[in-house]
Amino acid sequence: MRQDIDSHGVSRYNSAMSEDIKNRPEPTETCVESPEATKEGSPSPEEQHARRAQHAETVQTLAAQLGEQEQAALQVVVKALGLEVTLALLQETLYVEAHGGMMLPDGSRRRTPGGVFFFLAKTHWTEARMALASYNASKNALSGNGPSASANHATRPAPAPPAAPSFRWEDRLAVLAQIGNEKGSATVKITVTGRPGKIVDKGTCVLTIVQSTKVPALPKGLPTPSPAATTYTVYIASKQWKKVAEAIQDPEDLLILEGFPQLDSQTGSIAVLVSNATTRNLQKAQKQAQQAQTPS
Repeated sequence: MRQDIDSHGVSRYNSAMSEDIKNRPEPTETCVESPEATKEGSPSPEEQHARRAQHAETVQTLAAQLGEQEQAALQVVVKALGLEVTLALLQETLYVEAHGGMMLPDGSRRRTPGGVFFFLAKTHWTEARMALASYNASKNALSGNGPSASANHATRPAPAPPAAPSFRWEDRLAVLAQIGNEKGSATVKITVTGRPGKIVDKGTCVLTIVQSTKVPALPKGLPTPSPAATTYTVYIASKQWKKVAEAIQDPEDLLILEGFPQLDSQTGSIAVLVSNATTRNLQKAQKQAQQAQTPS
């Protein structure tokens, strides 16, 4: 089960930082980095061919699901992050799109799905940021819109600033003591995604209980809390429930519930008063219908 709490009522992206990418394949002609010299213990030609085929298939998958035309840039990300992390990043991009997308900094419009994918890649992975910067510089040089190739070759990236010490979960108490009573104010919305428990219909609303036991992958720099079961008592108005009651009979479908959370000290759970209810399959069907109505 996944939950997102946004103090401004807007879903935020939770991304996972991976371990150092290992065993990367040899770059293809579309990559901007120079092929590495053959070393002892390098993959065999057959293995290299198989990896290139996997990369090409992944790039095609990304292009199809993101509607992205610049496949060379997608190839750069695949090479920088590897197959597993890239596919995980694709899923996070689709999740952001399904929950309202991501606006440009000036608020003029939403980013395209491909734009969200590249933004998240550059924001959370240094490897992807540097590889895309090199790719764009090379492309600009070839098109005459940037510095010459020789100037690019002479330029060296500035050294990265030293990393700040990790903030640990156990360090939070001392920091909270510093904050004291100087609390801010917020309007909070929670999104609960998952399968419902037993449904109790009370006429005007239905109740169910769901539980989260896993800590999701968190952005780099955040402390990781110890896993603990969190119980949510969900209240869904009958009108909202009728929209999803039939769809959720599919055991593969998931509820997506947005609402107001409040700690219920009497039950030891978080009460979620749902303002909008849908399911993953209903969202997909709605998006497909909208795309079908959009003029080509």
